[in-house]
Amino acid sequence: MGFHLSVATGTGFIALAGVAAEFGVVMLMYLRHAIEAEPSLENPQTFSVDKLDEALYQGRCCACGRRR
Repeated sequence: MGFHLSVATGTGFIALAGVAAEFGVVMLMYLRHAIEAEPSLENPQTFSVDKLDEALYQGRCCACGRRR
């Protein structure tokens, strides 16, 4: 393709990968917190996909800074 990889480009890719990894860890932290906050998800008798969807939605919104 004719593109040349410079030191600045390599550094940018490494920095971008670090930011993506950090955002992924933060997202997983908020999702875990949202799922743990819903006690019915731990019991198989009271588990429902709707409750899981709601917990995942809450985790995504908290990670992005939005509240419902």
